[in-house]
Amino acid sequence: MPHALPRILWTTLLIYFLAGCAYFKQPSIPDYAPAIQKAAALRLEARKTEALENSLEEKAAIFEERIFSKFKAPQHHIFGETRYPNKALTIDLEASALMLATMLAKYQCTHAAKDLRAIEQILDGLEQLDALNGLDGFLPYQVNAETLHITNGRTHSNAYAQLMFAYVLIAQTMPDSPAHQKVLEQVERIAQYFLRYEFVMHDAMGLPIEFSNLKPRRWQLSRSRNLDFLVIAECLRGLLPPNSPHQAELKRHLKEAIRVGYLQKIQILSFQFLDIRIPTDGSDWLNMIRLKALTDISDRPEYASAFARLYRKQFKEKNPFFAILYQDNSQESTIRHYLDSYPLTLNTELILPAAKIELKKRPPLIKHSRTVEAVTPAPIYQRPPSDNIWKNNPFRVHGGNIATHPVEFSGSDFILAYWLGRMYELIK
Repeated sequence: MPHALPRILWTTLLIYFLAGCAYFKQPSIPDYAPAIQKAAALRLEARKTEALENSLEEKAAIFEERIFSKFKAPQHHIFGETRYPNKALTIDLEASALMLATMLAKYQCTHAAKDLRAIEQILDGLEQLDALNGLDGFLPYQVNAETLHITNGRTHSNAYAQLMFAYVLIAQTMPDSPAHQKVLEQVERIAQYFLRYEFVMHDAMGLPIEFSNLKPRRWQLSRSRNLDFLVIAECLRGLLPPNSPHQAELKRHLKEAIRVGYLQKIQILSFQFLDIRIPTDGSDWLNMIRLKALTDISDRPEYASAFARLYRKQFKEKNPFFAILYQDNSQESTIRHYLDSYPLTLNTELILPAAKIELKKRPPLIKHSRTVEAVTPAPIYQRPPSDNIWKNNPFRVHGGNIATHPVEFSGSDFILAYWLGRMYELIK
């Protein structure tokens, strides 16, 4: 293969080849029956009304009550994001980590004793997850809320990256507190876990987890795994005390990652060639979380430059959560506009675009598929709900289904954005 073309261009050409006819096929909305279209229009109007008639503070209180009553394990402060009809709630490590970040941000605004207690209870809940596998630093990805039986023990590295994001916020804003002490105890066990396996992740049964080999090596092309290694290793090193016996090993692994070019690789995390875009919106969301944690825990200029580059690449999507993470004061009105448009009803019922929505003639190809998109980022009430709206396509205006019993989402994405925005004084 010639060396003149950059690797990312070869990747793009390969995607063209693999996409085949999907590249030329344009999306369309199914021809639903008139009754279904009328119900969808009424649903959209109701979502718009409930979004605009409630203040941000009111919506945050409603979602918090909903989460703590319907999306929390009965006996522990660990959480899920999705409720399926007639099924027990599944506790999700990522949801629990992000609720920890949410309550930390809220406490920094309220200084209320109940919010401080919630932080400590969530940390206790995370320790309970660790205890399911013998307090060895491995936290299972999913457990049954009622029984705490592990339903999915193949935790991937990005869940730990989100956990580090929450831990760093606590260390920065609550140093030397009982909550910080709990974080140090958990970080100590997590460091032992990753160093025991040389950053090759193993599951609850001690078996290697697919796509979770984070050990630094030159031929690791996945930017996702590059970043997960960096955020986990840097945060562990930054959170642990200087005299920790793990510092030398963490430094050795980080030195190897730098030697094989990880700091250069993360400078390009988003790429578009013609109308093909890489990666998905979910990957962009994860990368923003990762880079926020890295820039908070480390003063390496490469992390700050990667964060700035990615934020500029995402700017046209007007993602309020990204603007809050980046602390972009120039985007206060955009943040307010999209959070104002966030509805209370969050489920998988069918969403169709309003008649006045202008649609793109040729939406971009993302991961071998296209979807109907608006010309500008749609109001949240116009987008198909999901367990996290900030990691979904902001131009998408059609989705969901006509099932009798829809799946319900918690709204945890709203309150994380709201309270971080309050903490960073981007929401007055």
